Order: sequence, then structure tokens, then C-alpha cells
Amino acid sequence: MLANFKLHFARIFFFVFLIFSAACTRITTTELGAGLIPVVDGVNTFDTIMELQTDTFDESDTTRIYNANNMVIGAITNDPIFGTTQAELNFELKPSFYPFKVPGTKDSLVVDSAVLILSYKGYYGDSTQPLNVSVHEISPTTPLDPFYNYPVNFPAVKPVSTIGALSNTIPLDIRTLADSVNNRFENANNQIRIPLRMDVARRFLKDYDSTNAYLNDSAFQSYFKGFSIKVQSSNPANALLYVNLLDTNTKLALYYNTSTTGASVRDTSVIYFKFNSAFGGYANFVTRNTTGAEISNRITTTSRPDSLVYVQSAPGTYVRI
Repeated sequence: MLANFKLHFARIFFFVFLIFSAACTRITTTELGAGLIPVVDGVNTFDTIMELQTDTFDESDTTRIYNANNMVIGAITNDPIFGTTQAELNFELKPSFYPFKVPGTKDSLVVDSAVLILSYKGYYGDSTQPLNVSVHEISPTTPLDPFYNYPVNFPAVKPVSTIGALSNTIPLDIRTLADSVNNRFENANNQIRIPLRMDVARRFLKDYDSTNAYLNDSAFQSYFKGFSIKVQSSNPANALLYVNLLDTNTKLALYYNTSTTGASVRDTSVIYFKFNSAFGGYANFVTRNTTGAEISNRITTTSRPDSLVYVQSAPGTYVRI
């Protein structure tokens, strides 16, 4: 019985060995398919030369930025390769509910200040040069359409103009924008803080109330069309700042103090207006000017191919190979 077991085991071992050997070597017992099996290790290496044609195309007229995207403000004034860039941001900030009432007793309310705060998400360019930024009011004749997604070249489609400044021009030191802000009302970082004029603060805290501008959304839109942030490019400016409207850091902060009970005890407080993703209008306008820059000689206007291609982030260029 032991001899039979040994014989059976030997047959199994031989059969496994035969399968393993056949799997690891070429089958040489037949010529069928021999022309399809490479000579060495089943791999052949070939080389070839292909002639390619490349083109650079302008895509600025088709680019759209959505409200969840990071948006851009700033200016690039001396790029010899790509030319100049100018970026402004237009948007609405609103109360979180209607009819809205500033907490406290209106007759005792004392206006402190108003600050426009933007969520800072980084920069591109030279951080050592300040950006001179100002805030303007959007004109009633060109209101933002909250249900229209503006292309970056929107002035050619739906122009947005302004009627006056809401702030002085202030220099932004890009190197400090990521610093922390710690006070009674804020414990945050990555904020761009632009103080607005005192008459603007008085307008939002004293002139507007639940009987007029704060009655409902339509009423508020009829009183105030939104903010437009512009960067002066007359002075050397070579940076673009990225901001996000949906981030909680973006808001209009209105500081005031009042007596909540009508007594002599007063309290300093703040209210915030924020961006409404469903009903808030916005338009990020980015202008590229390639006149005199090297890229202007490479952007394709005909079917003529070029030996060099230039890739610029949207709204910029795309490349076809």
C-alpha cells in the first residue's frame, strides 16, 4: 500500500512539474503562431519619429468662474512673456433673513465702523510689492444678475459699472494676509480686511432698517446693488490674490454699540452680511492684454502651426498638438 502511495505521489509531482515547465518556456513542439511570439521575453522595442504640429489658442472669451471657485483680484503690469492682467471682483453680500433688524435700540445706536472682509486663499506673483485696493458701489443702471453666470469678459456681454468709492484706496501687504486676527469678535486668519468709509457704515446701520431696505430681498437689491473691488494698476503691481466668496471669512462686518434695554448700559456688537450662493450675484472680470508681449506672436489666428506653445491659466490659452 505504501508503494502504491509513493507511485501515486510521484505521478502527481511529475504532472505539476510538467505544467510549471510549460508555463515558463516557449512551446517548441509546434510552429503554429510562431510568427506572433517575440523572440526574447515576449517584448520587442521599436522606435519611430513623428512630426507634430502645435498651436496656441486664446480661450478668454469662453471662460466662466463659478461661485464655489476661488476668484481673483489684482494686477500684473510687467510680464514680457504674457503681457498684462487686470482682475476685479463684483458681488453682493446680504442679511441672512428678512425682514432684518439691527439688534438693539435704534435711537441709542452709535455707529462704530464697517469692514469688508474677504477670505484669502493665496496669491500668484510678487508678494513684495503692495496692491492698492479700493471698494466701489455697483451702479443701479448695471445691477448684477444672480441667475446669470458671467464669463470673465462680461463687460462685452453684460457691463457692470460703478457710481462711487465706498473706501479709500489702501495698500495691501500680501506678506501679512495669512496672519491671525484676534479680537473680541474674530479669531481667524487668511483675511483681507478693507475698512469702509464712515458714511457707508452709517448707511447700513442707521439709514437702512426693516421698513425700507431690510424689508425683503427685492427691497435690499433696490437700495444697494453690491460691491466692486478694484486694484490700481497705475503703480507697479505684479500679483493676483485668490479669494473665495462662499468661505465664512468673506463678509461685511458692521460694528456698533447700543443699549439693548434702553438703559444707560451699552454694549458693543457686530452683525455680518454674507454671500448667498442661491440668490447672490457675482462677476469676476479678468482682462488679459497681450499687446507687445511675446505670446502675441504665437497665438494662432489662422491655421498656421508654430514651433513654440504658451500655456496660460484660464482665462488664458490652450494648446493643440
